[in-house]
Amino acid sequence: MVNSSEADAEIASLLKQAQSRYQEGALPATLALYRQVLIADPRNMSALQGIGILYGQSGRFHQAVKFLSAAADVQPDDFAVHYNLGKALQALNQPEAALASYHKTLSLRSDYVPAYNNRGNVLRDLHRYVEALGDYDRALSLRPDFAEAHFNRGNLLKSLNRYEEALAAYDTALSLGMKSVELQNERSDVLSQLGH
Repeated sequence: MVNSSEADAEIASLLKQAQSRYQEGALPATLALYRQVLIADPRNMSALQGIGILYGQSGRFHQAVKFLSAAADVQPDDFAVHYNLGKALQALNQPEAALASYHKTLSLRSDYVPAYNNRGNVLRDLHRYVEALGDYDRALSLRPDFAEAHFNRGNLLKSLNRYEEALAAYDTALSLGMKSVELQNERSDVLSQLGH
């Protein structure tokens, strides 16, 4: 019979191996290691969250929600679990549930910039523009060099026909090193709207 300290040491070793394999990009091996942890401890928050994140990264969002929800049940005060759950729910086009997860994230960690950015995207998609702009502005007040938030803010301003402000947001994103075809296209469209 394995005593509890040996079992804890084995779980810790498996989690450490899973993290190493994840960093190497060996996702199937990472998943297998997390599953071994769950055999020993079905409520292990790290393994539940790890599997949820892996499923999210592979586009299997229903499975991601299942594991991330279980992780949130085990450790409801972990902001990262709620954030990752919000991302999976957002990908499943469940905006109200995603908003609830991002609200929970920010209630646990009010300075978590990616949650403001993502919540802003959900609010924008729901046509709650004033709230969305507030979230982008909050993200940028906490991290002025967050190019993605400048880009998303620009998209919102463009949709409100506030082209000069949108252009400024796009230019800031560019100056911060953001490189994307979408950014270039949106910026070109704004310039066209401004008659340039």
